[in-house]
Amino acid sequence: MTNLDPIDDLGDGFAERSYRDIRGGIISLRLSPDAELSSPDMARELGVPLASLLRALQQLVQEDLLRERSGVFVVSRIDLVRVLNGHVMRQRYEPRIARIAARTYDTRYDSLFEKNLLRQRRAVDGGDVDALLELMNEFRMLLFLCADALGVLPTVLAATAQLERIRHIGLAESADLGPLSDDYADMYALLRQRKGDELAAIVSAQLHSIFPTLTLLGERHPNMIAGDPGPAGRR
Repeated sequence: MTNLDPIDDLGDGFAERSYRDIRGGIISLRLSPDAELSSPDMARELGVPLASLLRALQQLVQEDLLRERSGVFVVSRIDLVRVLNGHVMRQRYEPRIARIAARTYDTRYDSLFEKNLLRQRRAVDGGDVDALLELMNEFRMLLFLCADALGVLPTVLAATAQLERIRHIGLAESADLGPLSDDYADMYALLRQRKGDELAAIVSAQLHSIFPTLTLLGERHPNMIAGDPGPAGRR
């Protein structure tokens, strides 16, 4: 869904690919908090020019997923204040976007939603949490598209970058991914029926589902949280 991707405006295909690969690694926790990234090594690993990689890394610094320290890029710990700010941002926009999308829905978008839901089901069947989170985010982007609100999407996504790791942890800890994907099938049905209030209610319920995950994070992974003393201390 490149046409919906707010990072396309980096204007550098190598930078855009690097951004997505590294951001995906941070969100999925394959790149753990406090991990140090060597830009020359990563450029060689990804097969991209160093200048393009540095553009991608600087974008991730702006999203507070990385910090730069003495020329070294370090994966940020999870900042709970930023997580909650991201939650507030989504709560401010997304139920409203859902209502507008339902009110103005055009069936020409049917195939995009249906392909997304099919791929979500495949991700559920394969237990692929990374793919499922990406597809859920793609579904959200489609709602912004239907509401003719793509202009605000980069602001929302940048503000919610820290929140994405919480969402990934929640999916990874879920005993059954099926009901989560079923919610999106229900959302699509409500969208086509133009039931904006009911669609917005599901969106709001999904937003509030992060709070049990925050509790779990504090219990099981306190060293991932910014401010925890940990072995490396606060960065």
